[in-house]
Amino acid sequence: IRQMVVAAIQERIGDWYGPGAHLRPDPPFQDRSWSIHVRPVVDLADRSVALIVKIPTWDEAPTLEEAMAAGPQPATRREFESLLQIREMVTAADDPGLRAVEPVAYVPELNAVVTEVLGAVPLRSLLRPGGWPRVLAALGGVGRWLKLYHTVVGGRTTEPFPARSLAETIDALAADIAGPSELKAGLERLRRGALGLAGRETAV
Repeated sequence: IRQMVVAAIQERIGDWYGPGAHLRPDPPFQDRSWSIHVRPVVDLADRSVALIVKIPTWDEAPTLEEAMAAGPQPATRREFESLLQIREMVTAADDPGLRAVEPVAYVPELNAVVTEVLGAVPLRSLLRPGGWPRVLAALGGVGRWLKLYHTVVGGRTTEPFPARSLAETIDALAADIAGPSELKAGLERLRRGALGLAGRETAV
Protein backbone atom coordinates (compact mmCIF):
# COMPACT_ATOMS: atom_id res chain seq x y z
CA ILE A 1 0.00 0.00 0.00
CA ARG A 2 2.90 2.36 0.68
CA GLN A 3 4.21 1.74 -2.82
CA MET A 4 0.80 2.76 -4.18
CA VAL A 5 0.97 6.00 -2.20
CA VAL A 6 4.47 6.83 -3.47
CA ALA A 7 3.44 5.95 -7.05
CA ALA A 8 0.46 8.33 -6.82
CA ILE A 9 2.76 11.12 -5.64
CA GLN A 10 5.31 10.34 -8.35
CA GLU A 11 2.60 10.49 -11.01
CA ARG A 12 1.70 14.06 -10.07
CA ILE A 13 5.10 15.61 -9.37
CA GLY A 14 5.40 16.87 -12.95
CA ASP A 15 2.00 18.57 -12.74
CA TRP A 16 2.98 20.30 -9.50
CA TYR A 17 6.55 21.37 -10.32
CA GLY A 18 7.15 20.84 -14.04
CA PRO A 19 8.68 18.08 -16.16
CA GLY A 20 12.15 18.43 -14.68
CA ALA A 21 11.03 17.65 -11.11
CA HIS A 22 12.50 14.51 -9.55
CA LEU A 23 11.05 12.68 -6.54
CA ARG A 24 13.70 11.23 -4.25
CA PRO A 25 13.14 7.52 -3.60
CA ASP A 26 11.76 5.93 -0.43
CA PRO A 27 10.14 8.89 1.34
CA PRO A 28 9.56 8.18 5.05
CA PHE A 29 6.09 7.51 6.47
CA GLN A 30 5.22 8.89 9.92
CA ASP A 31 2.29 7.76 12.08
CA ARG A 32 0.75 10.79 13.74
CA SER A 33 -2.34 11.34 15.88
CA TRP A 34 -5.26 11.09 13.45
CA SER A 35 -3.14 11.12 10.30
CA ILE A 36 -0.25 9.52 8.45
CA HIS A 37 2.41 11.83 7.02
CA VAL A 38 4.53 10.98 4.01
CA ARG A 39 7.62 13.22 3.76
CA PRO A 40 8.82 13.30 0.12
CA VAL A 41 11.54 15.60 -1.18
CA VAL A 42 11.39 16.93 -4.74
CA ASP A 43 14.56 18.03 -6.51
CA LEU A 44 14.17 20.89 -9.01
CA ALA A 45 16.76 22.53 -11.23
CA ASP A 46 17.48 25.31 -8.71
CA ARG A 47 16.28 24.01 -5.37
CA SER A 48 14.77 21.15 -3.39
CA VAL A 49 11.27 21.19 -1.95
CA ALA A 50 10.25 19.20 1.15
CA LEU A 51 6.60 18.16 1.16
CA ILE A 52 4.11 16.77 3.64
CA VAL A 53 1.48 14.41 2.24
CA LYS A 54 -1.12 14.18 5.01
CA ILE A 55 -3.54 11.24 4.87
CA PRO A 56 -6.15 11.57 7.65
CA THR A 57 -7.17 8.62 9.81
CA TRP A 58 -10.18 8.38 12.12
CA ASP A 59 -11.93 5.96 14.46
CA GLU A 60 -13.50 3.94 11.65
CA ALA A 61 -10.32 4.02 9.54
CA PRO A 62 -7.34 4.00 11.91
CA THR A 63 -4.77 2.51 9.50
CA LEU A 64 -3.36 3.58 6.16
CA GLU A 65 -5.04 0.65 4.41
CA GLU A 66 -8.46 1.47 5.88
CA ALA A 67 -8.11 5.20 5.23
CA MET A 68 -7.23 4.52 1.58
CA ALA A 69 -10.13 2.09 1.19
CA ALA A 70 -12.58 4.70 2.53
CA GLY A 71 -11.90 6.94 -0.49
CA PRO A 72 -12.15 10.73 -0.76
CA GLN A 73 -13.58 12.53 2.26
CA PRO A 74 -15.33 15.93 2.03
CA ALA A 75 -13.68 17.10 5.27
CA THR A 76 -10.22 16.57 3.80
CA ARG A 77 -11.07 18.52 0.67
CA ARG A 78 -12.42 21.33 2.85
CA GLU A 79 -9.16 21.34 4.80
CA PHE A 80 -7.23 21.88 1.57
CA GLU A 81 -9.62 24.64 0.47
CA SER A 82 -9.13 26.35 3.85
CA LEU A 83 -5.37 26.25 3.36
CA LEU A 84 -5.82 27.92 -0.03
CA GLN A 85 -7.92 30.65 1.58
CA ILE A 86 -5.34 31.21 4.32
CA ARG A 87 -2.51 31.44 1.78
CA GLU A 88 -4.48 34.01 -0.23
CA MET A 89 -5.32 35.90 2.96
CA VAL A 90 -1.69 36.19 4.06
CA THR A 91 -0.51 37.12 0.56
CA ALA A 92 -3.11 39.90 0.30
CA ALA A 93 -2.20 41.24 3.75
CA ASP A 94 1.34 42.00 2.51
CA ASP A 95 2.65 41.74 6.07
CA PRO A 96 6.32 40.68 6.09
CA GLY A 97 5.88 39.27 9.58
CA LEU A 98 3.26 36.71 8.52
CA ARG A 99 3.62 33.49 6.57
CA ALA A 100 1.30 30.67 5.59
CA VAL A 101 1.71 27.05 4.64
CA GLU A 102 1.96 26.62 0.84
CA PRO A 103 -0.80 24.23 -0.29
CA VAL A 104 0.15 22.10 -3.30
CA ALA A 105 -2.76 19.77 -4.05
CA TYR A 106 -5.60 17.63 -2.83
CA VAL A 107 -5.18 14.05 -4.11
CA PRO A 108 -8.56 12.27 -4.13
CA GLU A 109 -7.07 8.83 -4.74
CA LEU A 110 -5.16 9.12 -1.47
CA ASN A 111 -7.60 11.45 0.30
CA ALA A 112 -4.46 13.45 1.00
CA VAL A 113 -3.58 17.11 1.49
CA VAL A 114 -0.18 17.99 0.06
CA THR A 115 1.69 21.04 1.37
CA GLU A 116 5.22 22.35 1.33
CA VAL A 117 7.06 22.20 4.64
CA LEU A 118 7.07 25.59 6.37
CA GLY A 119 10.31 26.44 8.11
CA ALA A 120 9.23 27.53 11.58
CA VAL A 121 9.85 26.95 15.28
CA PRO A 122 7.30 26.40 18.08
CA LEU A 123 6.41 29.58 19.94
CA ARG A 124 7.30 27.85 23.22
CA SER A 125 10.91 27.48 22.05
CA LEU A 126 11.31 31.28 22.23
CA LEU A 127 10.40 31.37 25.92
CA ARG A 128 13.91 31.32 27.31
CA PRO A 129 16.25 33.84 28.98
CA GLY A 130 17.16 36.64 26.61
CA GLY A 131 14.32 35.83 24.22
CA TRP A 132 11.82 38.42 25.47
CA PRO A 133 12.02 40.78 22.42
CA ARG A 134 11.49 37.83 20.06
CA VAL A 135 8.56 36.64 22.20
CA LEU A 136 6.86 40.04 21.92
CA ALA A 137 7.40 40.14 18.14
CA ALA A 138 6.11 36.58 17.73
CA LEU A 139 3.03 37.18 19.88
CA GLY A 140 2.27 40.32 17.87
CA GLY A 141 2.45 38.24 14.70
CA VAL A 142 0.16 35.61 16.20
CA GLY A 143 -2.37 38.29 17.06
CA ARG A 144 -2.29 39.80 13.57
CA TRP A 145 -2.60 36.36 11.96
CA LEU A 146 -5.59 35.39 14.12
CA LYS A 147 -7.31 38.72 13.50
CA LEU A 148 -6.92 38.22 9.75
CA TYR A 149 -8.15 34.64 9.94
CA HIS A 150 -11.30 35.42 11.90
CA THR A 151 -12.08 38.43 9.72
CA VAL A 152 -11.38 36.95 6.29
CA VAL A 153 -11.72 33.16 6.58
CA GLY A 154 -13.42 32.14 9.78
CA GLY A 155 -16.13 34.78 9.90
CA ARG A 156 -17.28 36.44 13.13
CA THR A 157 -19.47 34.81 15.74
CA THR A 158 -19.86 35.43 19.46
CA GLU A 159 -19.51 33.07 22.37
CA PRO A 160 -18.78 33.33 26.10
CA PHE A 161 -15.16 34.25 26.73
CA PRO A 162 -13.27 31.16 28.07
CA ALA A 163 -11.77 33.07 30.98
CA ARG A 164 -11.09 30.15 33.33
CA SER A 165 -9.55 27.98 30.61
CA LEU A 166 -7.30 30.79 29.41
CA ALA A 167 -6.19 31.62 32.96
CA GLU A 168 -5.26 27.97 33.54
CA THR A 169 -3.27 27.94 30.29
CA ILE A 170 -1.39 31.08 31.37
CA ASP A 171 -0.68 29.52 34.79
CA ALA A 172 0.75 26.42 33.13
CA LEU A 173 2.86 28.52 30.78
CA ALA A 174 4.21 30.68 33.62
CA ALA A 175 5.18 27.57 35.59
CA ASP A 176 7.00 26.12 32.60
CA ILE A 177 9.24 29.01 31.63
CA ALA A 178 12.35 30.57 33.10
CA GLY A 179 11.94 34.07 31.74
CA PRO A 180 12.77 37.51 33.10
CA SER A 181 10.62 39.03 35.82
CA GLU A 182 8.93 41.39 33.35
CA LEU A 183 7.75 38.39 31.33
CA LYS A 184 6.17 36.77 34.36
CA ALA A 185 4.63 40.11 35.35
CA GLY A 186 3.21 40.45 31.85
CA LEU A 187 1.70 36.98 32.05
CA GLU A 188 0.10 37.83 35.39
CA ARG A 189 -1.45 40.99 33.90
CA LEU A 190 -2.74 38.89 31.01
CA ARG A 191 -4.21 36.38 33.48
CA ARG A 192 -6.02 39.11 35.44
CA GLY A 193 -7.34 40.59 32.22
CA ALA A 194 -8.66 37.22 31.10
CA LEU A 195 -10.48 36.65 34.38
CA GLY A 196 -11.94 40.15 34.10
CA LEU A 197 -13.69 39.11 30.89
CA ALA A 198 -15.45 36.14 32.51
CA GLY A 199 -19.08 35.87 31.40
CA ARG A 200 -18.79 38.36 28.55
CA GLU A 201 -19.75 37.58 24.98
CA THR A 202 -16.75 38.02 22.71
CA ALA A 203 -16.27 37.92 18.95
CA VAL A 204 -14.35 34.90 17.69
